[in-house]
Amino acid sequence: MPEADGLRTRYDADVFTDAVSWVASAASTDPDRKHITCVLFENGVAVATDEHRLHVAPVVPSIEVDPVSLTLEAGQR
Repeated sequence: MPEADGLRTRYDADVFTDAVSWVASAASTDPDRKHITCVLFENGVAVATDEHRLHVAPVVPSIEVDPVSLTLEAGQR
């Protein structure tokens, strides 16, 4: 996860999945153009292109947490 000032940014899984899925539909599928066959996720924004389309989707963080205090109970993901 991205970190800034010692905090981790947490994103809602459904929001993140929806944004990346939509953006991925614009990514190239041409194996000879591997540099544009992926989704870039940086600073809360997902981006992909095939040189004809450009999809950009902001992904709003749900919370920022101190990574030291972040713990998971057994069975949680």
